[in-house]
Amino acid sequence: MTSSTELADGSTVRNPYTPNNTIPLADMDKVALKIQDMIPKPRGTRAADAINNYEVPAYDNYRHTTIPSIKLDHNLSSAIRLSGYYAENRAFSPQVNDYQTPFTNSVIQDSVSRTVRVNYDQTVTPTMLLHLGAGLVHTTLPNLTPDFDQSSLGWAGNFAASRLFPYSSLGADASRGGFGPYIMGIFNPYAYIKDIKPTSNASLTWVKGNHTVKGGGEMIFEGFPTLTLSRANGNYTYGAQQTSDPWELGKGTNAFTGFGYASFLLGRSVSLNHGTGSSNRLGNHSLGLYIQDTWKVTRKFTLDYGLRYDYVTLLTEQYGRMQDAAFNLPNPVAGNRLGTVIYEATCGCSFNHNYPFAFGPRLGAAYQINNKTVFRAGVGVAYGTAPNQAGLSANVGDFYTVNPIGYGEAATILQDGNPYAKGNRFGNPEIHWPDFNPNYPSQTAPGVRPPQSPFIAVDRNSGRPPRILQWSVGVQRELGSNLVVEAAYVGNRGVWWTSPLLFTQAYNALTPEGLKANYNIDTSVAGDRALLTFDPGRRLLPRARGVKRAGIAPWAR
Repeated sequence: MTSSTELADGSTVRNPYTPNNTIPLADMDKVALKIQDMIPKPRGTRAADAINNYEVPAYDNYRHTTIPSIKLDHNLSSAIRLSGYYAENRAFSPQVNDYQTPFTNSVIQDSVSRTVRVNYDQTVTPTMLLHLGAGLVHTTLPNLTPDFDQSSLGWAGNFAASRLFPYSSLGADASRGGFGPYIMGIFNPYAYIKDIKPTSNASLTWVKGNHTVKGGGEMIFEGFPTLTLSRANGNYTYGAQQTSDPWELGKGTNAFTGFGYASFLLGRSVSLNHGTGSSNRLGNHSLGLYIQDTWKVTRKFTLDYGLRYDYVTLLTEQYGRMQDAAFNLPNPVAGNRLGTVIYEATCGCSFNHNYPFAFGPRLGAAYQINNKTVFRAGVGVAYGTAPNQAGLSANVGDFYTVNPIGYGEAATILQDGNPYAKGNRFGNPEIHWPDFNPNYPSQTAPGVRPPQSPFIAVDRNSGRPPRILQWSVGVQRELGSNLVVEAAYVGNRGVWWTSPLLFTQAYNALTPEGLKANYNIDTSVAGDRALLTFDPGRRLLPRARGVKRAGIAPWAR
């Protein structure tokens, strides 16, 4: 931990606190100290130890699950049968973890899922059978911690959702001591998230001579209405950099200084996410149609052939209120450089292209070589489901991400409050949802970089479902009256699979061609490559609060 910043041999360095590299109580953030007072005190036989000195007492917890169900069948006539089914799965648990303090991230489990199903079967003729089915699955899952009045922390300004404790990730190094667990509050709180899924299917089977023909279809409509307070309680992250020696930047020593918990005590966050949450309606649907024929060509040879069609859609917001990154459009609040946020509600566009040509032919054959041996073979094309990114519910709401302006600097000062919350003292506009025309403030808290916009990048081709080619060849042989042996070769090959790891790499967010065309940056030139890694924050900043002094870090004494 250091108390001041200065230049030495062209590098920025920080000097340790004195005496004994100890932060004076007067320099500690008053809100951080209030939060620290909520932490349970050392207890048990280890109370006198310097580390691991909290002995968890015994506590009671339980999980209560009820799963009632009922099934009814009724023959309306000799040719018509009606059946119904209802089931409920309800789970409740207080989720006690012995940290039932205001900063707990323990969420009471109180979920319920209900399933209703109705089936109608009719023998239309002695050789024709009709089946109709419909159902509904309804699930509700809340995800909230106990209410907390954020104004009791005594900082300047409140968050939009002051009913919850602000999320804090301390990032402390356990080998250096500190309090664990290192997470306070909840990251993505939901007042509720629901899964409402109506389904239906129909089929008609017809036996005609040596043919058994079956055709039908199925539909699934799935919706995720969600009331989320994601990031509305304020998401703070604390790391070692904010109490580190800036000299280490770029030195390649694979070592670091600083301590995340010390950064927390000084109130120096490494990042802040803030939003208002949202009440959104995400959903998708799928349609499947098929027809097939089982043809008994001869007494020993049977041929199966058919065709299936699938149409699936990607998850989207019903009213077009989910944002997407448009890398090819100018951003008016960033000097019209390419890269902005768009919404389906206002752009007159669709974020993805659902694939309309998912046809899957199938072919199979069986031949009886003798009365104990059968040869079987088959090949077919199948399509998987589109990526169902239900986790997008937490990200539909607009939010700001505030990062430090340079290595080791603070994104925000905890006791100053949120620079973008309602009634903030910096004069910044309050964020709201939906924000179709974001107008990011020209000023921020002193020494704080302007907030970044949320970026959800939807691949325009991600609506194409995976295609799988499957085939098999095998022989069955009866060895005895109750014994059959089978040998088969089964293979499959797929394309267009979902690749979540490639998404996390964002490997195609910027291309060398785009850098050259839009910014005149040539990655084959060493100087241009150095520009891409240049840190504009490697400069000394004025103090975040109060007096400005040259050569003093924003959080210096």
